[in-house]
Amino acid sequence: MKELLKAVLPDFLLNKLRGAKKNMDEARFDRGVDTITKNLKKYGLNNNAIMKSLNKHGLNVSMMSDYCSPLPVMSDLEKNITRWFKPSRLAGIQFDLQAMKTMLSELISKYSDEYEKIPPYDENVKKEYGEGYTALDAMLLYFMIRDIKPKRYLEVGAGISTYYAYLAANRNSEEGRALGITCIEPYPFESLYNIPQIEIIKKDVQSVELRAFEELDAGDMLFIDSSHIAKIDGDVPYLYLEVLPNLKKGVIIQIHDIPFPFNVPFPPEHWIFGQSWPRFWNEAMFLQAFLCYNDAYKILISAPLLRFYKEDFLRAIVRHYEPISKNANTFSSIWIEKIK
Repeated sequence: MKELLKAVLPDFLLNKLRGAKKNMDEARFDRGVDTITKNLKKYGLNNNAIMKSLNKHGLNVSMMSDYCSPLPVMSDLEKNITRWFKPSRLAGIQFDLQAMKTMLSELISKYSDEYEKIPPYDENVKKEYGEGYTALDAMLLYFMIRDIKPKRYLEVGAGISTYYAYLAANRNSEEGRALGITCIEPYPFESLYNIPQIEIIKKDVQSVELRAFEELDAGDMLFIDSSHIAKIDGDVPYLYLEVLPNLKKGVIIQIHDIPFPFNVPFPPEHWIFGQSWPRFWNEAMFLQAFLCYNDAYKILISAPLLRFYKEDFLRAIVRHYEPISKNANTFSSIWIEKIK
């Protein structure tokens, strides 16, 4: 109990308690502690002192009874899982599975032999560029950069993806198609600084001027691997409400951790119920709303959509294919293009 009080009480109350303990017997002090703990909720609601104190200890809490809180209640999620964990119909969004199959087949035909000469994905991960970007996502990123040959590649959220972009850029440069790589990453791994010829902007993306995105031209690439959370003053609202609508026609965008046709953390038994601290990602919902009846954007390819509808095709064409049963941290990239 005393440790709990130290964690949640603001300093001025802790000081008062310490002073009071010197002037009363232990039984009376314990009664006082009980009174304080019983009124913590009421006190915190009155002036946010409890919240401010918890913030100092790295915690941000919400009340389960707060209907306006954006945080879900775990017990409700468990109880209602059949209601919220199901594939969306993606109404109002057009996508062409046959075109996706054709694109992936052509990319693999063109670039798989050279890709196999790159050190295996597991070896590259050990270089500690960052976690979370899967082998299939990395392969598709490499193929897309090789095929489209952009002049500029602007990456929001750097990591192992940066290394694969660099590898593809090297091959393009050998063919006379140089690529400039810029990464916006507030918390870069030290290993990223070992990748030559890249620029790292150590900032939150919402602190970067919109001009940096508006300068991208047709054929250039914007890579997005965000916090995956829509919140006030967050990266997701800035990217979807300010950046994407203002891109030039022809810019290609890759967005990571979009498990369409699902729009929740997928699979939830891993990301929500299987973590020491659950992930309540909601970016996929934001993107789904953004794309709905939006004829300014076109879906080029989504590996998760292919997995859901055409997994046998992926098993047949992708070397070392890993189903979800083998790796719950599954591939989840979507590629879209600004066409208007």
